[in-house]
Amino acid sequence: MTKEIPIANWPPDRGMGLVVQVYVDDKPYLRFRPFKYGMRRGEYNHGAILKEFLGQLKIVYDTIVGSDLRIPMPTPNGERYSVVGMGDFEVDDDNHSINFIRFNPDYRVYEFGINQKHLDDIVRLCPEWTLRRK
Repeated sequence: MTKEIPIANWPPDRGMGLVVQVYVDDKPYLRFRPFKYGMRRGEYNHGAILKEFLGQLKIVYDTIVGSDLRIPMPTPNGERYSVVGMGDFEVDDDNHSINFIRFNPDYRVYEFGINQKHLDDIVRLCPEWTLRRK
């Protein structure tokens, strides 16, 4: 059983960034990392997002070196978790709502893209959000 943690750490406002889609104990979670100028390379990558999230839940994981950036990250599948998507996002200015997020279906990292089934699972739990692949 997971400790109480939000299904998503929704972006606070308009902008772009990275996202990780993960199931923990069969429950879907979205973890966003909005881009901010001045971020260090080690803070702005999918591995860092996943490490932080698994650390919050005190989930033990093995580490691999991923992508051409050669940044260590948790393995995509562990005893209690499974990563199903990684990519980037943009809060949609066109709809004048910070509750509308677009994901880039062509962005691939660590052999992952954006997983539509996972997005659908999130929307069922958080119907006030609109999540779309571009």
